Amino acid sequence: MFRYDSRLMRALARVGDLVMINVMALLCCIPVITGGAALTAMYTCIFRMRKNREGYLYRDFFKAFKENFKQSTIIWLIVLILALLLFLDYRIFSGIQGMADILQILVLAVGIFIFLIVIYAFPMEAYFINTVKTTIKNAVLTAILHLPYTLALGVINIGSFFIVSYFPVTFGLFLLLGLSGPAWISAFLLLKIFKGIPIK
Repeated sequence: MFRYDSRLMRALARVGDLVMINVMALLCCIPVITGGAALTAMYTCIFRMRKNREGYLYRDFFKAFKENFKQSTIIWLIVLILALLLFLDYRIFSGIQGMADILQILVLAVGIFIFLIVIYAFPMEAYFINTVKTTIKNAVLTAILHLPYTLALGVINIGSFFIVSYFPVTFGLFLLLGLSGPAWISAFLLLKIFKGIPIK
């Protein structure tokens, strides 16, 4: 059971790799503006792991971080701007008498839709070689056309944040696997979806 090539040891090694990826992604997210590049680099490593093509995680992560920095940052800034506008709209609408609830629900619906698009955007940036416009367009179309998968991915990706919110004691686990764990699970569905998307 404790042989290097046993299932247990391989599983422990995989968990160790995911912890390393998670820590690197979190550290690279700290400046905020680099969050998009960090997520793209994380998915690049995880896709390689899923295909058993991983090399040196540290080198692969920062190579992907550097190569995708420009486009990932543009997408990330678009997301941040939209999130800020939605937040401001939500606060403004709260002061409108009579229609506040309806308008706030609409804002939340738009926010959820953008979140579901983001779930695809950075994995696509990691998997395909496309322009920012094409990546966003493909993310929107994929989110709509694969709605059951999209909802499942939404639950998977937001689950860890809800767990930490309701059970703060799990924050330490989030620091170890909060990003890479859901991404590892999501990669199974993402790779199935991506096989049917033409590379442009």
